[in-house]
Amino acid sequence: MDLTRLREERWNAWTHGIGAVLSAVGLVLLLQRAALFSHAAYTISSAVYGVSFTLLYLSSTLLHSARSAKWIERFERLDHAAIFIAIAGSYTPFLVYAFPGVPGYAMLSLVWTLAFTGIGLVRWIIRRFMPWGMIYYLVLGWLIVFLLGPLQDKLPPEGLAWLLAGGVLYSTGILFFVWRSLRYHHVIWHLFVLAGSGCHFITVYAFLAPLPGR
Repeated sequence: MDLTRLREERWNAWTHGIGAVLSAVGLVLLLQRAALFSHAAYTISSAVYGVSFTLLYLSSTLLHSARSAKWIERFERLDHAAIFIAIAGSYTPFLVYAFPGVPGYAMLSLVWTLAFTGIGLVRWIIRRFMPWGMIYYLVLGWLIVFLLGPLQDKLPPEGLAWLLAGGVLYSTGILFFVWRSLRYHHVIWHLFVLAGSGCHFITVYAFLAPLPGR
């Protein structure tokens, strides 16, 4: 590994290492907030959401910190799987709390089934044909558009704006992920992921909580 590549990998590790710490802090904040309301659905879905993003950033940090080819391959597989878990984890608070009952759980089952299907395809397709992997991530992530109508009744305009902003940031970041000729393109992508997950955290923490009247 040349010096430039080594520096990039260090920045990659640092950016998502910070993300892992922030996700762990966010998980604690969500659980503390949930404890104020004694709302089981909000508590469970918040825990799933927080753990999924902590796993995402931790696996990415391990991947970019590894130097052995054997461990890089293992952590790369974990990293791709963690992306699917994080996407499904992002849906969970909205589908469990905002859409209680059969419709929400049916959609939640579909999302997690697609996520685990993607995990199963990581080794055989996604790591070998990355463009298909990116398409799979995007399609799974943007299934939320089918819920925008009902979400307008569950979230205030500011909450919906933060939610959509997160999706746009994630999607824009993919442009830098594939722009391999750009120096530090992967670091830039990491920053977009951090910003996108920050937007979604704000939505869950500030606008989805079971406050009075909601």
